[in-house]
Amino acid sequence: MNGHGHGHRSTTAAPVVVIGAGLAAVQLADSLREAGYDGPVTLIGEMPGLPGQRPPLSKEFLTGDLSRQGVTLRAEGFYADRDIRLPAGHRAVRIDRARRTVALQDGSTVGYGHLVLATGTRPRPLPLPGADLDGVLPLRTVEDAERLRTRLRAARDVVIVGAGFIGLEVAAACRALGRRAVVFDIAGQAMGRAVSTPTRTSSPSGTARGALPWSWAAASPRSSAATAG
Repeated sequence: MNGHGHGHRSTTAAPVVVIGAGLAAVQLADSLREAGYDGPVTLIGEMPGLPGQRPPLSKEFLTGDLSRQGVTLRAEGFYADRDIRLPAGHRAVRIDRARRTVALQDGSTVGYGHLVLATGTRPRPLPLPGADLDGVLPLRTVEDAERLRTRLRAARDVVIVGAGFIGLEVAAACRALGRRAVVFDIAGQAMGRAVSTPTRTSSPSGTARGALPWSWAAASPRSSAATAG
C-alpha cells in the first residue's frame, strides 16, 4: 500500500493506524507528529480523495458558496510533509486483535501497534415505507451533499427529518436558495438534546415560531434524511 511523504521516519516505532479520515483522525495524526512521534501513521478512510470537513456540507456547500475543494481539511502537501499515509477509498472491514491487523475491503491488510477508531457517526436509516424512493437522501459525505445540492436546484419543497444542528442548517440553506422547507422530529423541541431549556423555549414550538424561515412538525422518527422534490 503506497503512502505519502518522503521523510526519514523510524522503522522500529509501533505503527499507528487510524480507522477514519475525518477531522478527529487528521488532528490526531498531526498531533502525533507535533509531539515527536516518528513511527508510521496511516489514516484509513472509505471515501476517495483527501479528507474533508463535514460542517460546511449542510451550509455553504449546499448553497453553492463553497466548492468541493473548499471543504478539504488539508492540502495534499500537509500529509506528504508529515509522512502521513493516506490510502483513501479503502474501507476497513475487519480487525484482528490477535494478529494486530486491519483487513480492508480490497483484500489487503494493514498491521498496527496502536489502533484508533475515529469513524464518526452515520445517519439513522428512516424506518418507514417509501424511505428508499428516489429523492430521499441522507447527508453525511461530500458525495451525499453533491447529490442533495443537485436535487435542490430543481426542488420546490424540501422535507427534512431531524431537527438537530444539521437538519436546521439544511433547512436554512434551503430557504437561502428560495425553497420551502419543513422540518420533522420525534421530539417536541428543535435541538432538544443539544441546547439548554431556555434556548429550547425559543424553538419552533415556542414564541419565536413565526420568525423562523421554515415550518416545524413534531412526532416523526428521528433520522438525518432529506427529501427534495
